[in-house]
Amino acid sequence: MNKDLIKQRVYQQGRDIEVAQYNYFFEKDDNESVPIALSLYQNEDGGFGGDLEPDSMNPNSSPFQTSVALEILTDVGFRSNNLDEFTEDMVLKATEYLIEILDNDIWGITIPSNDEHSCAPWWRHREVQSEINPTASILASLLLLLNIGDIFTNSIEFLSRNLLETYLEIDVEDKHELACLIRLHQAIRELGILEDLEPRIYDKLKEDIGKSISPIDSWTSGYVNFPFDYPIYNETYGLNESLIKENIKHLEKTLVRDHWNINWEWGNDDPAFEMQAIKWQSILAIKNLRFLQKFQK
Repeated sequence: MNKDLIKQRVYQQGRDIEVAQYNYFFEKDDNESVPIALSLYQNEDGGFGGDLEPDSMNPNSSPFQTSVALEILTDVGFRSNNLDEFTEDMVLKATEYLIEILDNDIWGITIPSNDEHSCAPWWRHREVQSEINPTASILASLLLLLNIGDIFTNSIEFLSRNLLETYLEIDVEDKHELACLIRLHQAIRELGILEDLEPRIYDKLKEDIGKSISPIDSWTSGYVNFPFDYPIYNETYGLNESLIKENIKHLEKTLVRDHWNINWEWGNDDPAFEMQAIKWQSILAIKNLRFLQKFQK
């Protein structure tokens, strides 16, 4: 695997946000260029829109695209105690937007105006919304990015407790929902809050994540669940070393010279898909290289 070729590919075709993340994770750059790149996707109402997640091209603010932006900020190390003025303003505006649109204690994963723009079929608006995705991720990010003790932070902690208590009583199989729950679990662990729930949440996540991984012999058959589909933390939630080694082998095998291709399609005739699939290549490069950097011996 030639990482210099992958780097060149990200620099040549990646967007500003991917280049900024690549430089932070692999070139020992500081994180200040990340919020600057993210600001291109923040709207006047404080929410984030556009194709930050490339499968939806709606320029209007949405809870999901806002959750992606906040995840990026926390992934590159931003916390409530180290926000520069520019990033703090970005976070506060996003928070105001999220407060305004909170509906029955959740943030919906789709919005009606998605239907007016190019997107994958799963981003078309639907009335029934997930109670977990992106709500758990948003709660996790806000817990980490806002000052502990203010009124809304207390509300976030209350919402987090309710969501996690609900999770303990239901079956969750969707990897995207589990990824959001991992983020929330890691946030409460980092902050030392909801300590009565934390061990039980860990045990349930360990069980659910283990069941969610697709059999190894199916990994080349399309859209499946890999160990590396989950957020990167020191905690692997019970994924054993042999399974991680198999995922490393799979990444080495599926690298196409300087990039990885996505394993899904939109399944429609939208010509925008080909362009968006190229944007995913830089996102996948960063995600996969981070896992390899952490786990490859």
